[in-house]
Amino acid sequence: MYCPHCGNPNPGTATFCMSCGQNLKSEAGQQQTTQDQTKRAIHGLSSSDVRTDTKAVLSLVFGILSVTILWVLAGIPAVVLGHMSRSSIRKSVGELKGEGMALAGLIMGYISVATIPVILILATMAIPSLLRARQVAQESLAVAQLGRINTAQVTYPANHGVYGTIPQLVADGLLDGRFTGTIAGYMYFVKAEGNDYLATATPISPNAGRYGFMSTSDAVIRYQTSASDTCTPCFPAGQAGAQWTKQLVP
Repeated sequence: MYCPHCGNPNPGTATFCMSCGQNLKSEAGQQQTTQDQTKRAIHGLSSSDVRTDTKAVLSLVFGILSVTILWVLAGIPAVVLGHMSRSSIRKSVGELKGEGMALAGLIMGYISVATIPVILILATMAIPSLLRARQVAQESLAVAQLGRINTAQVTYPANHGVYGTIPQLVADGLLDGRFTGTIAGYMYFVKAEGNDYLATATPISPNAGRYGFMSTSDAVIRYQTSASDTCTPCFPAGQAGAQWTKQLVP
């Protein structure tokens, strides 16, 4: 007896299909079984000719992968192969089986595809927050690094009589070599002139930080939102202070 649902052969005394659990004794099931047997007889097919559709197996495999490790990369093939397999099985007059596997692959594939809008919504909410958190962290680090430069400028004149530039402070071991490049999205520059200096921390891009920072020999760190102005700040300190908003740092 062939199951009218999946086409799997079962013993004649079976009540339920051993493959999909379909009730074989229902009137509709018996009628469908009789029709399938008639079709197989017309086409000269025997029970040994019944085989599992390869597309059904692949749909099941891709469906399992879609809800485990490959997500939508396997979910889409699972859906496509599942529909193709179910269509082939219906047209095979009982020669193909595996509709249950194809259905399982379809369900898992659709579940994985349905999560795409959810992931996109979560990403839309999370990414701006992550970018802002990174900006704040890099801005805080820039303020701390200017504080290190101010500390170094207290020591350097004791040995040389004048304030030093970043290469000079690095050469004396008062700063590490990172200050000659980029640190967490900020570039640092020190201009020493006479009895004063101007130290700046400039973001390399708008995503790196919202503010540029500067400090002079008064050790007060100021900020400004215009990146173009932070690249060419006014000098000496008396003029710079008028162009920058004072930012008190503990």
